[in-house]
Amino acid sequence: MTNPLLAPSPLPHGLPPFEGVTTEQYREAIDKGLSSHLVEIQAITGNAEPATFENTALTMERSGQLLNRAAAAFFTLVSADASTGIRELETELSPRLSAHQDEVYLNRDLYERFAAIDTAGFDPESARLVEEYLKEFGQSGIQLDAPGQERLRGINAGLARLGTEFGQRVKEGMKSAALVLEDAGDLAGLPADDVATAAEAACAAGHDGKYLLTLIQPGNQPALAALENRDVRRRLFEASVARGSDGGSLDVLDLAREMAGLRAEKARLLGFTNYAELVADRQTAPDFETVQTMLSRMAPAALRNADTEAAALAEAAGHPLEAWDWAYYSAKVRREKYDVDEQCPRRSAPSYSASWCST
Repeated sequence: MTNPLLAPSPLPHGLPPFEGVTTEQYREAIDKGLSSHLVEIQAITGNAEPATFENTALTMERSGQLLNRAAAAFFTLVSADASTGIRELETELSPRLSAHQDEVYLNRDLYERFAAIDTAGFDPESARLVEEYLKEFGQSGIQLDAPGQERLRGINAGLARLGTEFGQRVKEGMKSAALVLEDAGDLAGLPADDVATAAEAACAAGHDGKYLLTLIQPGNQPALAALENRDVRRRLFEASVARGSDGGSLDVLDLAREMAGLRAEKARLLGFTNYAELVADRQTAPDFETVQTMLSRMAPAALRNADTEAAALAEAAGHPLEAWDWAYYSAKVRREKYDVDEQCPRRSAPSYSASWCST
């Protein structure tokens, strides 16, 4: 069977034909993408002509299309609907992709061609492209000696492995922390569509006749703004914030500590005081100090506003405010005081049973 990832997709916007791609075809496409990209890089470095924007920067921009197409499709699937086989393939591929990135940006011949491009007279966009490539080489460690580069490769491989495991534990943690509810009345306040979705999710998870409030990635779950039952809100909030820190098999604190240590070492190796400086070096802000100055100026005002809002919400609630109350009473105040209802028209939970899902 022809691998659909080996050629551009005929679907609108070039979207991947996910239904027609097997796990082995993802592996095949990425394998071929890695090897073909290196051949394209070798063609740039092996060019006997002096480096120009066209034969170096522009050619680099056009390289790696197969790898980009296959990797984009694969990691989209990883994020949305990863089977056991896809997770195993992710564990295998992530360090290889990290090593490939090092292979490209620690290529001295490739760097020297970019460094040799004379940008005098370039339009701003073209000059910026060359500048960004040179910065990428710098952040990838091209300036390091051989032992330094070898250590950096090891750090990157470690971060790739840890990042993959972290992401997989987080996804499994979201599933395991989902809140099972026995009665539709516990969902009072939720729109009818959300109640139906909870019944369907419970059925799919093997909880026939019940309701399952699944979690999303951020800590603040949307249902907290609508659920009228305060105890259900508490349980949902606590399930959300406890993910990854309960000491079980899905705990991510050990991974986070190890990742933080490797990131700090990487930053120092590349000449930065800390990892935040390294990240800020590629962002819109001029530097890390500018970011800190802005946050230091904003934080006191944000805290004052939060205190004022907390007092207003506690007054509306008629009792001391807990973390699981905040979103609910914020929505309530917006409706009652400002006539703003983000769920308008508001549909309360129906009283039907979820037993239909077993039929």
